[in-house]
Amino acid sequence: MDNRGKSILVTERHTIELEAYGKDRKDAFGAAFADLKKKAYALVDGLIIHMEPEDVYTLVDVEKTKGEKLVGYFKPRQIQNHHVKIQVVVIIKYIPLQS
Repeated sequence: MDNRGKSILVTERHTIELEAYGKDRKDAFGAAFADLKKKAYALVDGLIIHMEPEDVYTLVDVEKTKGEKLVGYFKPRQIQNHHVKIQVVVIIKYIPLQS
């Protein structure tokens, strides 16, 4: 006897653009992907069961280094900042909250 009923799982493919800053490339990409979950929940009206990045495109990947002088007799220190802007194609599987 089959008691499974009708499947309510919805699968969608979305392209999400993310932008983040960090002290190096690893931190910048980590911050961008940390924001992915929040943006995915904003796109769908339901409970996300599974999210799988299908492809990642780099739009901007810039490293900036500048010197900062504290007081005239201290050696200037180098401050490194990394900016990334990426586009992620993600497959989202979710259960809709509204019937």
